[in-house]
This record gives sequence, C-alpha cells and structure tokens, in this order.
Amino acid sequence: MGADTPEYALWFDIETSGLRHGDVIMEVAAVLTRMASGFEELGSFCAVVVRPRLPRSSMSAFALEEHTRNGLLDDIERGYGVPLEAAEKGVLALVDRWTDGQVAMAGSGVGHFDHPFIKDRMPVLHARLTYYDLDIGPVRRLARVSGVDMPEKDHTHRATECVREALSQGRALAGILRAGGAAR
Repeated sequence: MGADTPEYALWFDIETSGLRHGDVIMEVAAVLTRMASGFEELGSFCAVVVRPRLPRSSMSAFALEEHTRNGLLDDIERGYGVPLEAAEKGVLALVDRWTDGQVAMAGSGVGHFDHPFIKDRMPVLHARLTYYDLDIGPVRRLARVSGVDMPEKDHTHRATECVREALSQGRALAGILRAGGAAR
C-alpha cells in the first residue's frame, strides 16, 4: 500500500426517505475492513435511525414502497433505533477501536449518494474519511459491460444487506484485479 492509502476501509450504506438532499437518513450500516488482507472484516455496526416524526407523505414514492415492503418503516414507527447522533457515534466507536487516523469510505454508490449525506449530517464521521471513496458501483458496471459476470444487486434496501453485498462484490472485483482481469 502507498503512503497515502489508509490501512482501513469503512464499507458503508444508508437508507433514506428519498433521493433528494433534504431527505432524512433512516438506517445506517458499516463494516470496517483492513485493506491489505483482502478486506478482512474487523467489526460492524448497524442502527435504525429514529426521528420524532417521519411523515410518510414527505417520502418519495419509491422509498415509501421499498421501506414499507422491507419493514424499515415499521421498525421506525415502533421506536426501534437510535437518534442520528447516536448512530454516528456508533460508527465512530467502530473506527476508533482500530485507528485514530482516516479511513476510506467504501461501498456501492457511496461517492455520489452516501458521502454528501455524511458530509452534511454526520460531520465528525466525515472528518475521519479520506478525500476519496472506494465506490464499487461504477467498477461493477464497467466489469459487466466488459464481459465479467457480476451478480445483480439484491434490492432489499436494508442497510446491512446492502453494505454486505457491496463488500462481497468489492472482494470479488479486487480478486479479478489481482489476477490480472478475467475478460480481455
């Protein structure tokens, strides 16, 4: 690893009430891995994020349908979960257990979607992230159009399943890159 490469990757996913910047974070999941060992898992954290009120009418139609189907709205309405600040502290505790330095945020879509939410809503966590992300979403798409067989995304839209799926795909893509590529 180069001197500017952090030792750890924080695989991350959030579920939100929609795709707009003003929407709210409803669930957070993170898995911390060591980069040099094939993304060896060191620990994980997941929390449903509760709000004083989350009116269904303010949610996008897609998010309302998905989070009704997958049970996330039921979990929130039953009061399962923690405030967003506590979720941020939980992720930071996971990171702090292994390093006091920066970590690279990794996952699918993290550069375009998750990172702006984290910058705005979880500023202490954002300060611990490197300036770049390991976003496997575009790499996965490139692999598919290049003829590499990649599994389709699981569309549960629950943060733990999404972050674990991204980690699995990241490991597979890293293996292909180490082997010199599967499609030529």
